[in-house]
Amino acid sequence: MSNVSTLLIAAAAAAFLNGATPADAQNTCLGNAQIQQMVSAGQILPLNEILAHAGLGRGTKVLPPVKVCSEGGALYYQLKVLDGNGAARNLNLNATTGQP
Repeated sequence: MSNVSTLLIAAAAAAFLNGATPADAQNTCLGNAQIQQMVSAGQILPLNEILAHAGLGRGTKVLPPVKVCSEGGALYYQLKVLDGNGAARNLNLNATTGQP
């Protein structure tokens, strides 16, 4: 079993034990330590590379919290950003490719 699968199973189990329903477990988000571990292992891209792949330049401000969540079996960064003009956007970007 891959590290990604193991982390997702652990996150889903923790969510379930905290009262989440099976529907909630389908969109399980990773904790900061899990995100860092996956970035360090090269399993997902770091945030700066995700932003570059999405064509978001220096004028873009990322608003907290930054989440990495499982959606349909893939991991996605869930971001809120302000572009250089101050317009707010919600983005869902694949954590391994940077694509929407």
